[in-house]
Amino acid sequence: MYQPTEKFSITLPADMAHLIHEKVGKGFYASDSELIREAMRFWIEQEKSRKVKLEALRQDIYDGLESGESSVWNPDEIKREARKQRAALNSLSSEN
Repeated sequence: MYQPTEKFSITLPADMAHLIHEKVGKGFYASDSELIREAMRFWIEQEKSRKVKLEALRQDIYDGLESGESSVWNPDEIKREARKQRAALNSLSSEN
């Protein structure tokens, strides 16, 4: 599938330019442009993924805000209750 192209000039730090030349020189890519196009495709996919994750986070925040009034909770009380429930389950399983 043909896509219109545009010649583009960029300036990179020497270490990045070296990596590009190294990969092309070793035959991983046919040209600098091919490597840059692949890097851009990867970046575009990463951006899409970030956008999806951000939207999910926004939805979670919205759902939390809409879930009603919050209440104060005590982590020690939650642990005590969980241990009590676990002990009750353990005693039931040891009776069988």
